Amino acid sequence: MISDIGLFIQHGVALREAAPVQRGSALPWQYRSVVEWWPDLVPNEAEARLLEGFVCRSGGAALEVGFGMGRRLADCRAAGADLDGLEPSRGLYAACRAQFEQHGLSGHRLYSQPLHEIDLPRRYRSIYAGRVLGTGATPEADAVALFRLYRALEPGGALLFDHPAPWGDRSGWIGRWASPWRPSPWPPPLAPCELRSTCGREVLRLSAEVYEHTPDGAALTYTVHARHLRDERLVTRRGFGLRQRFYTAREVLELLRRAGFDEPHVACAYAPEAERHVWVAEKVQRWRRTSAPPLGPNGFAGDIRVGA
Repeated sequence: MISDIGLFIQHGVALREAAPVQRGSALPWQYRSVVEWWPDLVPNEAEARLLEGFVCRSGGAALEVGFGMGRRLADCRAAGADLDGLEPSRGLYAACRAQFEQHGLSGHRLYSQPLHEIDLPRRYRSIYAGRVLGTGATPEADAVALFRLYRALEPGGALLFDHPAPWGDRSGWIGRWASPWRPSPWPPPLAPCELRSTCGREVLRLSAEVYEHTPDGAALTYTVHARHLRDERLVTRRGFGLRQRFYTAREVLELLRRAGFDEPHVACAYAPEAERHVWVAEKVQRWRRTSAPPLGPNGFAGDIRVGA
């Protein structure tokens, strides 16, 4: 999920004045993976609530892909959820294990595997895979990752994930017709931002800059520079190199179809304040097809509320 390639990227990251992000507001899409390193400074708990509600609604064993520092996972386990975790970033995985050991939490069934090689010992009733689509090197790699997640589901199980749309919702006919008259800038502006703890002592300043982009707007490689301050004194600084491939809604549907999901059992909700689509896909038993419910698989689509 995070291509953590050290400090090489700092040469091109301008430390512009950061705008503060208010608690409860949407965090810019380019920083949502990076803030996993500082979970105490994330503006709100929308993703934790979304995950907990999804797992409870599905029932049975669940999996979180990309658990970061494990805060959402730990909260859901404390609430009684049977939740496993998989983190593709080895750095985040090691940091999470260290945090769990420090606080006396169980590291049972926490895994670190590449997305295209997911192979876990059991199957799940629900899988939450926030921010993983588009992190593969190619569309083929993303298709393989979705196929691996499909295989990890029980028949009747559901996959929940989101995908950024920084240029706005281009999947609808209105967006396609309006684009010639109101073109979106490419590459998109990556504005700096600032996260501040409740007490005000802890501050995380984030800035980003485009490193490379494709002319057709399908992929973006960008760099992020993060500075963590306490009482205005620098505590840590980290550099990240990330790549994100963007898909239209129709392209995501095609990737899901290639993975094995049936389009009638796929639902999508667009959250403009968070610049992303939220998807729910149900794995249907091939020998026992049923008509799709009006609100998407298992009725989840009507309950999607995204704020981060």
